[in-house]
Amino acid sequence: MDTRKHIDYYDTLRVMAMVAVVAIHIATPTLKMAYKAGNLSTDWYTGDIYLAMTRFAVTMFLMLTGATMLGREHKYKDFIKKRLTRIFVPFLIFSVGYIVFKLHFDRPQPHVESLSGLFNWVGDKYMECGLSQHFWYVYMLLVLYPIIPPVQRLISMDKRHRGLDIALGVWAVYLVLFHSSPLSPFALPAPEAISKSNILTTTGLIYFGYRIGTYLTFFGYMLLGYRLSTLLNNKEKHDLRKWKIMAAVVYAASVAFCAVVCARMSLGKLNMAALGYMHINTIMQTIAVFVSVDGTGISQAQSKAGRAIRSIRSIRNSISECSYGIYLLHIMVISTLWSMKIYWRICDPIISIPLL
Repeated sequence: MDTRKHIDYYDTLRVMAMVAVVAIHIATPTLKMAYKAGNLSTDWYTGDIYLAMTRFAVTMFLMLTGATMLGREHKYKDFIKKRLTRIFVPFLIFSVGYIVFKLHFDRPQPHVESLSGLFNWVGDKYMECGLSQHFWYVYMLLVLYPIIPPVQRLISMDKRHRGLDIALGVWAVYLVLFHSSPLSPFALPAPEAISKSNILTTTGLIYFGYRIGTYLTFFGYMLLGYRLSTLLNNKEKHDLRKWKIMAAVVYAASVAFCAVVCARMSLGKLNMAALGYMHINTIMQTIAVFVSVDGTGISQAQSKAGRAIRSIRSIRNSISECSYGIYLLHIMVISTLWSMKIYWRICDPIISIPLL
């Protein structure tokens, strides 16, 4: 039986992460469209700062998964059935939606004259970009979720979390020292794109091995989320205040660092490596946001002001509950707005990005 206690501020973190994901996909074209080598425009810097502010987006989702799932026992069969069903069924439904969407919006317009032609076109789209590029996160979850129950058992045997701390230390050292080495799946040259003709060949196996290795590296964020939650739960309120102050400073420093480094690296040629999810700056920013929001709640007072706050709380909870659906849907909405020429150039990006 699932006896998990609902943690209010996790909903806040989940909503913040979802808003940040949408902001990233709205702001990224600003960097690509406003880029001028050696002479970065004001619009470019605006997009750069917004992207620097939202690096915690995807990684926060993973930390929340670790914080909520790694601290309790799971029967493997039930866990797989429940979790993968929650992920896979909506994914299949939205996949059909994206097929219809791309048939209508893709340019040049695809000519599908038969059912076999439709299947061939869908297969080509999956090989090209996984049907939609943001679906990479879903594919990653399908790789990581089956690992959670056995890892949870190991954690439950590690009463003082010494093994967990060692694992996190190794993960951090690997990312800092070897992230750009040949040992890293992120540093390897991307294998030749697979197609229906070579999916079962050596090239296809190398490609899938590359992807799975990349996905497995993200599991460190789940471990980090669980470990951080246990540390914060054991802190007194006055200690938490100190942690929150430090976290706010770290977040501000991470935004400044990321924005400046990305700008510096892009002076000759557009280089967005500093925005990577496995960059040490992203890790520090995600930790900072997690700590900053930890323990905060929304008042349930019965006063007039309290009723307004409860309305905000209700909206937050609804967004939190629908976050996966929003993630699957938001690219379709953004693309539709683009087709209507509604994107960051509708006004100054300082305003247009948060407005959109």
